[in-house]
Amino acid sequence: MKSVFYLVNLWVIAACTTPGPLKGKNNVDRKQLLSRIWINQEMRLKEVQSFRAKIQLSLTEKGRSLTGTGFLISTPLGLRLELRDPLGRLQYSVAVIENNKFVAYYPSQNLAYLDSVAGRKYLSSFLKLDIGFLTLKDIWLGILPFKKSETRLVSVAASETEGLIDLVLESSQGLWNAIVDPETGDVIKLKWQSSEFKPEFEFSEFSRCCESLITQNELPRIGRAVYLKNNQESEVELEWSEIVSGVEKKSEIFKMEIPASVKKVKFK
Repeated sequence: MKSVFYLVNLWVIAACTTPGPLKGKNNVDRKQLLSRIWINQEMRLKEVQSFRAKIQLSLTEKGRSLTGTGFLISTPLGLRLELRDPLGRLQYSVAVIENNKFVAYYPSQNLAYLDSVAGRKYLSSFLKLDIGFLTLKDIWLGILPFKKSETRLVSVAASETEGLIDLVLESSQGLWNAIVDPETGDVIKLKWQSSEFKPEFEFSEFSRCCESLITQNELPRIGRAVYLKNNQESEVELEWSEIVSGVEKKSEIFKMEIPASVKKVKFK
């Protein structure tokens, strides 16, 4: 997985031009391109409404880091993530349940963080992300954190990477720079250009969702390797080893029992 990636900063906020083919490296019709992107998003959302996955995650934030393998389960009832070290010891556990209650548990530190907004305050504090954990999970899957109806196309240009297109979209959260594959609608790179938060995501090793075979290219495809970097302060590397969709789980799987001796920090 790449440790550094490059994104073109486009800060031009202009009205959409009349749809037509781009000149230069890529001959792409704007309407067709946007249609392809949003069809891709719809297919992706449908496939991962409920799923379980095997993952490997490396997390660095506020001077501390952890790495482990484990699982992530997500359904409309909640989310559960667990990481273990090579000896099988629990390193990190996250749960989001009804009413957006959130817990992040660090057993080796005898510490747990809690908030009532689906981890948004936790992620803001530790990863400098102004989103909840469910939205972070969606972005890991290549799902854009805004709806089609909530965005405005600012600009379209041929990317410096041959065969890719560079878009700037505006939502209520600010500007988003997305580098996309015009053939599939896959998002290859995504940067949020807000005044305070500037996370950069890169997706690679695309393969079909949702199964462990990584040689099939049928849509929708998932970037099996995901890299996040934010203001030189935090890094996350995620590998999807296996994704199985359509999994039904009872709500009990999302509930986490924290030992009474664990120090609990509640975000207000």
